[in-house]
Amino acid sequence: MSLEKDSRVHREDREIVKLFLERDEGALREVRDKYGSMMDRLARNVVGDASDAEEIVSDALLAAWNSIPPHEPEKLGPYMARLTRNLSVDRLRRETTAKRGGGVADVSFSELEECITGDSGSVEELADREEIARVINGFLSEAGRSGRVIFVRRYWYMDSIPDIASSLGFTESKVKMTLSRMRKKLREKLEKEGIIV
Repeated sequence: MSLEKDSRVHREDREIVKLFLERDEGALREVRDKYGSMMDRLARNVVGDASDAEEIVSDALLAAWNSIPPHEPEKLGPYMARLTRNLSVDRLRRETTAKRGGGVADVSFSELEECITGDSGSVEELADREEIARVINGFLSEAGRSGRVIFVRRYWYMDSIPDIASSLGFTESKVKMTLSRMRKKLREKLEKEGIIV
């Protein structure tokens, strides 16, 4: 690997954001080099199709180009993940309006519906509510590190249980049990806060 390539791969987020602010198209290459595989994995986990995921990653790069400036994210990875996830969920919603699929995202949403929605509405409709986000963030800050990682990987990044277990060195049953316990505790916390009854 050349020195030039090596320095480009390890460029700091603030340097990449500066390229965006200067309207230097090299910023897009830098983002793709640094975060492209994460964005692709996230999009594939949600939509389940490689060509759709590729389009979503391109759309996320365009969205970053159009939103920086005025935004100047300090942490570019989470910013790109949010853009990618939102575009992926939007694509999934459009494609499954008439017919629900059986991908990881559908399973993840249905798991969360157990503790978030009860009998009223869908998790997709409730996911944007600030109050639920506040409670979930508080819930996760109180959780142990491994539980927090498992929860976020499953319900934010839409990773499969086997992938989570493999990457953390856990059994699939441990991941399933952890998720089950966390959903139960989250439901109790939401009930206590008066968000669901």
